[in-house]
Amino acid sequence: PANGVPGEIPSTPPALPATPGADTPAPTPVTPVANKIDAVKSAGVPLQTGPTSFTVPYSIVVGNQGTATVYNAQANDFLSNTYPAPASFTVSGYAVAAGSGSPTCTPAASFTGTGTSTALLSGTNDLTTGQSCVISFTVKVNYNATPIPTTRNNVVASGMGADSATPNPGYTGVTQDPTTGAITGGTPPSGATTTDNSSNVNPPAGGVPGAVPSTPALPATPGADTPAPTPVTPVANKIAAVKSAGVPVQPGPTSFDVPYSIVVGNQGTATVYN
Repeated sequence: PANGVPGEIPSTPPALPATPGADTPAPTPVTPVANKIDAVKSAGVPLQTGPTSFTVPYSIVVGNQGTATVYNAQANDFLSNTYPAPASFTVSGYAVAAGSGSPTCTPAASFTGTGTSTALLSGTNDLTTGQSCVISFTVKVNYNATPIPTTRNNVVASGMGADSATPNPGYTGVTQDPTTGAITGGTPPSGATTTDNSSNVNPPAGGVPGAVPSTPALPATPGADTPAPTPVTPVANKIAAVKSAGVPVQPGPTSFDVPYSIVVGNQGTATVYN
């Protein structure tokens, strides 16, 4: 029967021919189809909130563009690699929503991007063909250093070949160079049949600083994208002021009129607000 459970003996035994020898010998075909999970990530325009502090919004999509179900889908984001000391950061606005295909997308119990709280999903949901989950959050980071560095990171996604009552915790021990984005360590979950390092999707230009970017698109063909870390390049704004005094005019023995000219401006590339 169609829609059988992977790895289980078919529920209905094959029927013998009604007449002895009336069937035609034919080989039984087996066509395994590997499942494939995909992940993409976008970073919005950083919003400067202090001399070395920024709000960095992210949007992530984890999905199944293939024809075989991805069971117990999971993705992990190791933000402690992205914002190492002396930086300090917190995560806010963490949210999980159903994407294409309207699957059940359950958030993790908590997500901080540190320690044992790097999972973005519960690890209990399955993704059939064309289904995806959308994750968004904002990182509030104080780099505590100048110049402000450009950082890069990936989400690492994983899935199983058969449904399990045990949640998929995802990757552990991932280490990633925040400057180059090179991943040098990490262990996939036991039993994982499909994994993916996210690819970067640049959001449309002109985004609002601090606002979550538009949802990035998964590749049309499963696994067709090239994994690439998502860069974040905060640009500190800088206000400038100059002042000139003109030649004083003496209207009285001890009185003077002093003219001034002042210019306040922005000669940099980041907007100075208010």
